[in-house]
Amino acid sequence: TEASDAAGQAKAFGQALADLSKRWEMTPACSLYPAVCDLAGHFQKQGFAVNALGRESEGARDDLRMAKLDLETAKTNFEEAGDDATQVEYDELEKNTTNLRKQTINAKAKATGTLQGLKRMAGGIAKKTALADFTNFYTALPQEDDHHAFCMLDRTESFEVANVTDPAVCADYCQGQVSTCVGFNYQAVDGAFACEFLKGTGTVKKELSMSNWIPVIVVTESKVQDLGLAGMGCYVKATFLNGKKVSVEKKIIKQ
Repeated sequence: TEASDAAGQAKAFGQALADLSKRWEMTPACSLYPAVCDLAGHFQKQGFAVNALGRESEGARDDLRMAKLDLETAKTNFEEAGDDATQVEYDELEKNTTNLRKQTINAKAKATGTLQGLKRMAGGIAKKTALADFTNFYTALPQEDDHHAFCMLDRTESFEVANVTDPAVCADYCQGQVSTCVGFNYQAVDGAFACEFLKGTGTVKKELSMSNWIPVIVVTESKVQDLGLAGMGCYVKATFLNGKKVSVEKKIIKQ
């Protein structure tokens, strides 16, 4: 049923967000940039919200199943009574027929509510459209093989979605936010994908340098694998990167 399918989607996504929360272990950088570690709590909170959405559909699914069983029982009792059926059997049949109708409507409504809640969480990336050849417009930082960055620019908004694996989905949304988005961070595990969109503020100045620097936390590929992440990184628009430099504030490596 719709409620069963919606509950299943929510359960899987909630588990994946809990997994992402556990795997997002950036303790060495917490004192430098608390927001990077706050993400673990955010993912956990989102996972709780998804689970709550799922429970709504689960409850409606179970009520519908019970209503079907109750109606089957009423039908059996009515048929077995045959010509001896009394008003009691008639009333039970009518009551349970009405209840099944009610629970069917309720299950569909709860399923719709669950799926709409998941769509709201996915926000601008709900359509899951990948920007073709997005690396023509975006540059991955820190521009070093086998290294991934978390950019410490100010954030505008963040979204989480299930069953996306390509950061080009984040790029597609950012590309449409011409005046507010200059890039994005992303994190992924199996079944959950998160994007945090960045605005142009948060660059730093360095002594004896006229350039604006983009502060980043760098995580080595071996550490990403050790954490069990399917992916992470930071991409910024090439037009924003022009004339700026990258400042590695912290490097997190596999111990």
